[in-house]
Amino acid sequence: MEQRQHVRTNIEGITVYLGDKNGLCTATLKDISRFGVCIADIPRTLHVKNGCFDAVIHGEGVNFKLHLQEKWRSQQGDVIVVGAAIDSVPWDWAELTLRNELRLGLNRPNTSVRIHKSYQV
Repeated sequence: MEQRQHVRTNIEGITVYLGDKNGLCTATLKDISRFGVCIADIPRTLHVKNGCFDAVIHGEGVNFKLHLQEKWRSQQGDVIVVGAAIDSVPWDWAELTLRNELRLGLNRPNTSVRIHKSYQV
């Protein structure tokens, strides 16, 4: 059983552009929390520098550039899934996740959510 400090909400339809020391690739945002993200469908191995890489999250009016610290990774078939902590969480990101939690009355991890257009940053 997962034991998380912060609620993690599943996300649909958000594209993530990842930048590492080898270039760029496109992946899918799987879930978010106030201080972290899970990114799925990564088509190749990330070559992180000091465990860090950059991500631009774009979709449904949501746009963030985040500096991420990789915490774990797993291989799922031909793609990679990575969990990462956000370095220096932007206020807009914290506000977005908190509004989603409050709107849905979340009090437990792993609840699905679709970012509602009225909550766009």
